[in-house]
Amino acid sequence: MNGIITDIQHASVHDGPGFRSVVFLKGCQMRCFWCHNPETLQTMPRLSLENSKCLFCGRCAAVCNVHSFADGKHLIDYSRCSLCGRCVRACLPGALSVCGRSVTVDEVIDDIAEDMPFYKNSGGGVTVSGGEPGCQAEFTAGILKCCRELGIHTAIETNLGYGENTLNTLLEYCDLVMADLKHIDPEKHQQGTGCSNLQTLEHLKKITKPLILRTPVIPGFNDDDETIRQMAAFAAGLPSLLYYDLLTYHPLGVAKALRLGMTERGSALEPLGPEAMRRFADIAKSTGVTTYLNGKEI
Repeated sequence: MNGIITDIQHASVHDGPGFRSVVFLKGCQMRCFWCHNPETLQTMPRLSLENSKCLFCGRCAAVCNVHSFADGKHLIDYSRCSLCGRCVRACLPGALSVCGRSVTVDEVIDDIAEDMPFYKNSGGGVTVSGGEPGCQAEFTAGILKCCRELGIHTAIETNLGYGENTLNTLLEYCDLVMADLKHIDPEKHQQGTGCSNLQTLEHLKKITKPLILRTPVIPGFNDDDETIRQMAAFAAGLPSLLYYDLLTYHPLGVAKALRLGMTERGSALEPLGPEAMRRFADIAKSTGVTTYLNGKEI
């Protein structure tokens, strides 16, 4: 079974308990305007340009006509790119690369096998993230199943915006669910992500596996007292919730988007300061839910 991934990150401490290997899948059905992993939005691989490394030597343009240079800029016509890789091979400074690659479940397991001693010593394991694991549900389930057979703790990071059959496929071999609730109001959720939150809300009520619910606090979108209070109150009523985690927005996705030619994602927001985030965490905690702030309990 093959899937499309961007990377396998080793020794992560932010994607579940202990030291973890995180498999980042490509593909997501939501289009959150603040996405910090824009390289995973599209399912298929995509050409990436690191402008700071480009020498404007023209070797890429000599082998592929999707490249051109004008007004001191390196331009790429993504609509004509077939991902043949000739320009990447021609680029001596390594400014060009392909984001995304096809791998098998076995190749993923071989890659993470070297981390197994760290899992056992730290209570860690493997997390499948993205993008959205539900967009490659069978591939995700294949990874989780192999991990389960090897005695490795498994987790997924998900927006839960898909049907019940996909949910059941993902949960069968999953030990921990880390889900995002981006807004409690369906209309505002639609405006900010391009998708409704109705499936997300319904699935959260049904999940019996250990659950961590997270909300990225986005300036101008969900950063008001009443929205935080309503989401925390909803979280407090979930049957398998371990805790509710508020996450500070960071603009790291902007630079990654520009490398992929996603110029529409080229504007960063101003992150909220620690005092504002602590105030939101206190509001959440007042509802009675166990509350974390950026992965630490308050």
